[in-house]
Amino acid sequence: MTSRFIPTCTIAGSGRMPLTLSVVEKILQRSAGRVRWPKRTEIEIVFVSDSQIRKWNKMYRGKDRATNVLSFGDLKARPFMGQVLIALGVLRREAKSGGWTLRSHASRLFVHGLLHIAGYDHERERDAREMERLEHWILQPFHSSLT
Repeated sequence: MTSRFIPTCTIAGSGRMPLTLSVVEKILQRSAGRVRWPKRTEIEIVFVSDSQIRKWNKMYRGKDRATNVLSFGDLKARPFMGQVLIALGVLRREAKSGGWTLRSHASRLFVHGLLHIAGYDHERERDAREMERLEHWILQPFHSSLT
C-alpha cells in the first residue's frame, strides 16, 4: 500500500479569516485521496485585497482585473511550497451574490487553487469537468459543516 502524504498548511492575512486551520487540514487530508502530494509539502493560504490580487493577476496572467483566486507552486520542487491567494473583496461579493457563506465559498476557492497547484486546469471542457468533479468530491463530506 502506498503512503499518502498530507500537506501542512499556514493561513495568512489581516483581520478575521474566513477559513480555520482545522477546516483546511480536513480539506488537505481529503485531497490526499486523489492527489499525490510530494513529501514535505507546505501550502500557504493568503487572504489579500482585491488591489493586491489584481497586481498579481496582471503580472502573471496578463489580466488587469481582480480575480477570486490565484495559485502558485511547482510540484517538481523539493521541498514543495505552494501558495493560494484569495481576494477577500471578490470572495465577499461572490458569496453574497451566490447565497453562500464566506466559509463555504472560501473553501471552494481554496480547493480550486489547490487543484491548480496539483497540476489540474480548466482550459479544455473535459479538463474543466474533471476539475469540477474533484472539487465536489473533496468538499462533499464537509457540505453541511460549511454552510
